[in-house]
Amino acid sequence: MKVVALILAFFITSCSFLAPKEIKKEDLLGSWELLYDGKGDFWFSHVGFNRAGEKCTISYSFEDNKELSVSYYLSSYKVENNELAVTVISSSSPYINVGQVIRDNLLTLTKNKFEMRMFFPIVGTSIDRFSKLEGVDPDSICKVVKSNS
Repeated sequence: MKVVALILAFFITSCSFLAPKEIKKEDLLGSWELLYDGKGDFWFSHVGFNRAGEKCTISYSFEDNKELSVSYYLSSYKVENNELAVTVISSSSPYINVGQVIRDNLLTLTKNKFEMRMFFPIVGTSIDRFSKLEGVDPDSICKVVKSNS
């Protein structure tokens, strides 16, 4: 009986380590860099989540790894059940439409990093990795986005 109890306790404890931590909207506050995934032309993004509930993104891409292209996105965001729901307010890209709602699963979060599974209607999913930008005010990112979108 003790062996069965120990095995059961082991499985319950193991499962609790596998369960994702509940991520809240406030956990994302701050500035982050979306890291290049090694696929295609080089790119990266700076993303600010501010207290006003805005997600502001500046995306940099280098077409043919030469010519710089910059896109700006302003969205509102909310987090529920580890899902990040973003509603696009303005966009300088023809690929992201105003009013579009984008839903992604938040997978992990630490003080300096987070990961989420992004869903693309045509190409499927990808894992995006973000790293904290210390000392960068998310409202400064939003100011640039708002003046360019």
